[in-house]
Amino acid sequence: MKGEIMKYLIICILFLMFFSCNKNNSDILPDYDYFDLSNYFPLQIGNSWIYEMENIGEWAILQRTIVDTIRNNERQLLYKAKWGILNYPPDSYLFEYYYWNNSGLNKYSCGIEDTCKNTTGEILPPYLELIIKSPVYEGEKWNRGPEWLTSERLVEFSILDSLVIYNKVSSTICDTIFYNVAVISYTNTTSNETVNTYEYYAPNFGLINYYTISETDTVYQLRLLDYKIE
Repeated sequence: MKGEIMKYLIICILFLMFFSCNKNNSDILPDYDYFDLSNYFPLQIGNSWIYEMENIGEWAILQRTIVDTIRNNERQLLYKAKWGILNYPPDSYLFEYYYWNNSGLNKYSCGIEDTCKNTTGEILPPYLELIIKSPVYEGEKWNRGPEWLTSERLVEFSILDSLVIYNKVSSTICDTIFYNVAVISYTNTTSNETVNTYEYYAPNFGLINYYTISETDTVYQLRLLDYKIE
């Protein structure tokens, strides 16, 4: 009888040890489908990106540069970016404010005058967006910003193994290959027409391509021309 009891106890102990080990191992195994994108938009002061823009026949060279850091009322560190047409007067630029938190990369802006006020001085809420959700599962969808909740525009994430970009810099062609490129896309249906937008981000680099396609044509595109990453 004692032998049977001891045998039973040993089996129970071995079972508990096996279950415990398996549980601990499963807790520390990485989830390769859950992507941390926190380095896909570097925000160091001095970082700068220059893009060629085409928009329904119009053409321009745009530049985004991280110019400063500030803290908001909650003491959150924000990175201030200057964004606009290159070599235009200063008042043609917008200022954007970026920060990473547990949700991902956030951005807000208040228009050209950067005041978040209307013409009568009334304070208005800034335009808020969750640009990049991180971490995120491939195929996961999220609302990019409060203004989008009623427009049925959901952002969807996917990732590419590599992407070749042809940079036109100083009249030369440079082939640049980016690996593990994050693709963020969304669809907007207006006037019975479906419009799709695709954004491509590279690790330690930022936005490298952006284009919007209607049912008949590419209506807006940003192509990376030059950059400076600190």
